[in-house]
Amino acid sequence: MQYVHAFQDRHGKFRHYYRRAGRRVALPGNPGSAEFMEAYQAALAGASNVSQNIGSNRTKAGTVNAVIVAYYVIRNFTEMPAVS
Repeated sequence: MQYVHAFQDRHGKFRHYYRRAGRRVALPGNPGSAEFMEAYQAALAGASNVSQNIGSNRTKAGTVNAVIVAYYVIRNFTEMPAVS
């Protein structure tokens, strides 16, 4: 399959990833299974099974962490120039 990287991890489990243009998406199941093919087709279409907000399941509303996360996603922060 095109753009699929397969390897055996240190525990002996085979892992498969879709890799293209700097993105890496984990493909669950065995190659050829319905679950694998569904994830592969979604990766080809540009979708990702990875949450866009990393750590969002660990953030609770009303906490300092929630404020920090909100600050990082605002437009002014994401467009700040890099400091040399």
